[in-house]
Amino acid sequence: MIDYHALILRAVTGLDPNTEETRRLVYERTRTALSQHLQTLNPPLSEGERMHQRLALEEAFRRVEAEVAQAAQSGRTFQEFAHAVFIADSLRRLADRLDQSPHGASITRGADGALDFALPTTPADQATTTVPFFEHRLAEIRRNAEALDAVAAPVAEQPGWHGLAHAARLTRNLLNQPAEEVARDVAQLWILSTCLAAHIERSEDARSGHATLSAPLDPILLQVLREFVFVAGPWVRRFPSGRALDDLSREEEYPAEHVEPAIEFFRRAREADLVRDDDARAVWIALDAGRSLSVPADKARSWAIATVANIAVAMVKQLATIPDSSANEGDKNVDAAAQMAQRIERVIRDSENELLVILAPRSDDGGAALREAFGMLKKTPNDTGRPALV
Repeated sequence: MIDYHALILRAVTGLDPNTEETRRLVYERTRTALSQHLQTLNPPLSEGERMHQRLALEEAFRRVEAEVAQAAQSGRTFQEFAHAVFIADSLRRLADRLDQSPHGASITRGADGALDFALPTTPADQATTTVPFFEHRLAEIRRNAEALDAVAAPVAEQPGWHGLAHAARLTRNLLNQPAEEVARDVAQLWILSTCLAAHIERSEDARSGHATLSAPLDPILLQVLREFVFVAGPWVRRFPSGRALDDLSREEEYPAEHVEPAIEFFRRAREADLVRDDDARAVWIALDAGRSLSVPADKARSWAIATVANIAVAMVKQLATIPDSSANEGDKNVDAAAQMAQRIERVIRDSENELLVILAPRSDDGGAALREAFGMLKKTPNDTGRPALV
């Protein structure tokens, strides 16, 4: 099936002047050309197939006329609006090839202009809090977390150890919640305990001269860190969500050299206010831990890069809905979606190299659709610097 919509949209975009009369002439010429083309086919199409082609062409005319009206309502030239449609079509082809990975947080569009993060949880996590000795073990882990936070805080400004200090503080805060809320946040606790374990290995590598990220940890801090991880790691994996994350982290591996592109892309998304502070903390901590080479670092890196890739997938899918969303949403929602799309487009435009690293392994075409989408984004219809899609 010919993409009649793209064919007609390109023809109408080139009209000067672009009026109802000039468009009608384009439509008539195209109907005639299609009729002649169908008559010359050998073997010929059935009457039903020919009718299907004609109806598809008429639907293309209808869509283009609707887009002419949308462009007029938006205050943009039709060339600008049509360019946005071509970009959205390219992004849709890319979005169709991308799916979010279960190895990272699930990402959706939020109502406040930021992205919503969802970590795995299950009612069975709450049931774990009712087993014998749960409160006793939680009290022990809380004491260990308090001790770790106290000795880790001073290394926050030392090269290579800011992630450790932040992980210790966030872990302590999560564990000091009521038991039912601790169970609700067990996925974050798995991420943090895994990152803390990676810092043990980082310190050992530094001590043996195999790592250049940092100096070795103070022996007292290292001992307190070991004591916490020794107790907390197995405890977190007693929760179904903790076990599920641990198992998933072994299934999808990312090389350490993917960490820096992920950090750069995530930084841009964060600066564009697409990621909230509370959601960003665990991702930053895990990306930092994933710089190292160890089994815990591999797990942290798997979750962190999968989450960053899921953010990119969600952004691409959101951007691919512009400008069509105006046909389905109220004015206020359209305006909010357009503002979000502007921020998303700027981040994606600036992140070509990083996204080729992060997303190409997710697609089944070696990144061809991704490169096509970037090619379209670069073909701006004017030199104003205005976002192309909104």
